[in-house]
Amino acid sequence: QKIYMRMLRWCLIHRYITLGILIATFVSTLALSAALLGFVFFPGGGGEGILIRTKMPQGTNLQANLNAIRSVEAIASSLPPEEVESIHTRVGVELANPTDPAPSEGTHRGTLILHLTPDGTRDRDATAMLDDLRNRAADARAAGTLSPELNLDFRVQEGGPPRGLPVNVEIRGAEISVLRKIAAEYMQYLKTVDGVYDISTDLEPGKREYRFRVNELRAAQADTSVLEIARTIRAAFDGTVASQVHEGEDEIEVRVRFPDEARRNLATLNEVSIENKNGFLVPLASVTAWEQQEGYALINRLNFKRVGQVQANIDDTVTTSVAVNALLAKKFQDIESRYPGYSINYGGEEEERQESLSNLMVLFLFAMITIYMILASFFRSLITPIIVMSAIPFGLVGVILALMAHLQPLSFMSLLGVVSLTGVIVSNTLVLVEFINITRKEGLSLLETLVRVGSLRFRPVILTSATTVLGLLPTVYGIGGQDAFVQPLALAFGYGLIFATFITLVLIPCLYYIVEDMKAKVRGVLARIQS
Repeated sequence: QKIYMRMLRWCLIHRYITLGILIATFVSTLALSAALLGFVFFPGGGGEGILIRTKMPQGTNLQANLNAIRSVEAIASSLPPEEVESIHTRVGVELANPTDPAPSEGTHRGTLILHLTPDGTRDRDATAMLDDLRNRAADARAAGTLSPELNLDFRVQEGGPPRGLPVNVEIRGAEISVLRKIAAEYMQYLKTVDGVYDISTDLEPGKREYRFRVNELRAAQADTSVLEIARTIRAAFDGTVASQVHEGEDEIEVRVRFPDEARRNLATLNEVSIENKNGFLVPLASVTAWEQQEGYALINRLNFKRVGQVQANIDDTVTTSVAVNALLAKKFQDIESRYPGYSINYGGEEEERQESLSNLMVLFLFAMITIYMILASFFRSLITPIIVMSAIPFGLVGVILALMAHLQPLSFMSLLGVVSLTGVIVSNTLVLVEFINITRKEGLSLLETLVRVGSLRFRPVILTSATTVLGLLPTVYGIGGQDAFVQPLALAFGYGLIFATFITLVLIPCLYYIVEDMKAKVRGVLARIQS
C-alpha cells in the first residue's frame, strides 16, 4: 500500500505524462493484437465426441455400405478404451451432428458417432484423436483394408451451441452443371490452402438414369399425350394399384408392375406399349427417344434458386475461418462477373460470426448508453460519468495480453467476457469517484484528497477483485474439470479485471485531476471574458 501511495503521488504530479503512457499502452496493445492475435468464432478443444460421416458411390446397396462401414468401425474400435466410451453407427443416414433434425438419407450414406470419455480421464483432446483416426484411416486405405471408394468426413463435436462449418460456400444459380463447375474451382483452390481439410460438396453425382424425350409430333399422330406416356412408363417400372385386399382391419394394395428381372433389363423398355385414345397400342420407341444420363443425388433450393455448397474444416493451429474466408473472397472476387446470374454467399460459421458480432456490438453500445444515462442521473453531471467509464477500454488491454500469454485466439466468448467485465469495472470506479467527491468536503487540497482516497480504497478494491479472480481460476485452468467452451470467457474476465483494477487505482485519480484542471482553466477564461 505504501508503494502504491508513492506511485500514485508521482502519477498525480505528472498526470499528463501518466495519461499519455496509458493511452500509448492501449494503442500499442491494440496494434499488437491486430498483428499477432487471430480471431476464431469458437475455439477448438474440449470435444465431447467425434462424428465420422461415410459415403459410398451412388447406387451402393445397404449391405455393401455396411461392409465398408465395418472397416471404419474396426479403426475406431482400435482407439484406447480409456478414450472412447461407446460407438454408435447408423447405416443409410448421414448426420451433420448427433441431434441433426433433417439428416441426409441414402443407401450409400452412413454415420459413426464416437462418444468420448471426460477430458480429465484421457491424455489427448478430441482434435488429437481425430488426427490419429485420420492417419489410421489413411494407413488402412493404403493397406487395402479400407475401401478406396469410401469417402470419410471427420468432425469434432464440441460443447456450446451448434454452428456451421468454418468454410461453407453457398453457390446459387439455375443450372446444376454450372454450379458444379464453380464448386470445382473452389475445391481446387482450397486444396492449396494450408490447414484446410475434409473438402466436400453436396453437388455429388446421382445415379445413372434413363431420360425419355417425347416426340410431340409423332405422339399427336399416334393420338396419345405426354401424360399418358409418363403414366405408362411409371406403371411399368414403379407399378400401379390394380386392386385392394382386405384382411381383417388391414387394407393391402395389389400393385401390378414388371418383374424385378425385367425392370433391371434395358431391353424391357422396347416392350412397353402405350394405349392411345382409340384403344390401340403404340410402341414406346415410336414416340420417344431415350438417353442415359447422370442424375442428381440432391437438389437444394433457397429462395426458389438452386444452391450448392462447398464445405471444409480447418486446423485452428494453422489458420482461422476468418483468414480462409478472406482468401476465398479475394481469390474469387470476379466469380459473379464470370458467371452472370450466379451468386456466392459465405455461410456456415462465417455467416454466424458476422451476425453474432454485429448483434454483440449493438448490445454493447446500448449497454454503454444505458450506463452513461444512469451515471449521469446519479452524479447530476455530464462529465463525471465519462471519468467513471474511462477505465472500460483499458480492461481490453488485460484481455489481449492474457490471450497472447496463453496462446489463445480472440473469440466470441472472450469478447463476451469483455462485455461482462464492463459492469465490474464501472462498479469499482463508481465507488472510487463517489468517495473522492465525499472526501473533498473535508477541505484538503485536491492532490492530498486523491492520495488519501487512493490509500483508503486500495485494500477494498484489491480484495474485491482478488476474490472474483480467485473464483475464476478453476475454470480458467481446468482445476477439477475443464470446459473449453466457457474457458475463454473466464480467462478474459479474470485477467481483464486484474489489469483494469490496477489501472483504475491510477487512471481515475489522474483523470479526475485533469478534469479539475480543465474546469479551472474554463472558469479563468470565463472570468476574463466577463471582466
